[in-house]
Amino acid sequence: MSTLWDKERVKRYIRLYGDPRDKKGTQSQLCKDAAELIPHRTPMLLDVGCGIGHLIPHLHEGVNSYTGLDLSPEMLKQAKEYFPEHNFVEKDATTFKYPNGVSFEVVISISMFIHLPEGIARLALKNMWEHVAPGGSLIFGMETLGNSVQIRPSGLLIRNQSPEKVKKMIAEIIPDALMTYEFHQRVVYQTTSDVVFTRESPNKLISHAPVARTTLYKVDKKL
Repeated sequence: MSTLWDKERVKRYIRLYGDPRDKKGTQSQLCKDAAELIPHRTPMLLDVGCGIGHLIPHLHEGVNSYTGLDLSPEMLKQAKEYFPEHNFVEKDATTFKYPNGVSFEVVISISMFIHLPEGIARLALKNMWEHVAPGGSLIFGMETLGNSVQIRPSGLLIRNQSPEKVKKMIAEIIPDALMTYEFHQRVVYQTTSDVVFTRESPNKLISHAPVARTTLYKVDKKL
């Protein structure tokens, strides 16, 4: 799996979504909502597709150890500058392995799947599940505004799928999962200059052309 997240795209990403340490902006809000699903006692957490670390400022004190995993060296370089106290590794979500059967109480991926073709997304989900410790949780975001695929001129893929299709995929890939949470969170609207998030029932239409709806899923592994 290759990455399109080069230096210039990372700069644009920061302009759109901001410095994660400020806890502001649309990506920070999404990470805050996802962090609320993390169990209070989480000795080890793996953040797959961590980007520049937007999740980190929202982690509660019960998370003892954080590891961020991403395929983009430029994303990881920026994440390390923002959060030098944390561990980051450059690995592919579909193939990463940890030695000696290391597993995590929480494996989380908030905004990676929107950019993955279906076949690669399935491989990544399966591999992530294999790294969840017994009794642990897999938390991930999927874009669920219908069934559509957009490829932007830059080559960046934006993929949506229905909630029914996501649940079917979960059942096929991890049939032993205990699905405990599904949250239809927010719609993403594309404007000519930015991406803004609004609630699913906004009081006022502030933009055009719905692009995606992020749905957070939490599935637990049996002890």
